[in-house]
Amino acid sequence: MKIVSAANAMIVTRDRITEVTPAAQGSEIFFLYDCKYKWSITKTDTADYGLFFYPGTQTLQELAAWPDNAWYEFNEMIRYSTLDLGTKEAKDTFAELYRVVSENLFGINSVLDEIIDNADWM
Repeated sequence: MKIVSAANAMIVTRDRITEVTPAAQGSEIFFLYDCKYKWSITKTDTADYGLFFYPGTQTLQELAAWPDNAWYEFNEMIRYSTLDLGTKEAKDTFAELYRVVSENLFGINSVLDEIIDNADWM
C-alpha cells in the first residue's frame, strides 16, 4: 500500500512536518509536509485512524476552522482509513504518525532536548 509507505516516509523525515494546527473541534490535527502537502490525521474513539490529503487551495488554518457538521459537503480531499485498509501495518503506521504529529503540536522534542541537555548525569 503506497499510503502506508508514504506515512512511514513522513515518520522517518518528521523534521519536514510543519505548521501543525489542531482542528477547532475534535481530535484532528492538520499539518504541512515538505512545505507543500496539506494533510490531517485523526484518531477515533475506537483507536482507528484517518489520514486525509487536501489538494485544494484552502490553507491549513481554514481547514482546521471548519465545523464538524460542514465536512459532509467537502469533497476536495482524499481519505485513508485504517478500517478501510484493514492491516496491522496500516494501523501501527498511522498510530505512529499521529503520535509524531501530536508531539510536534505540543513541541515535546524541544522539551525533551532541554531535559537531556540539562541532565547532571550525562
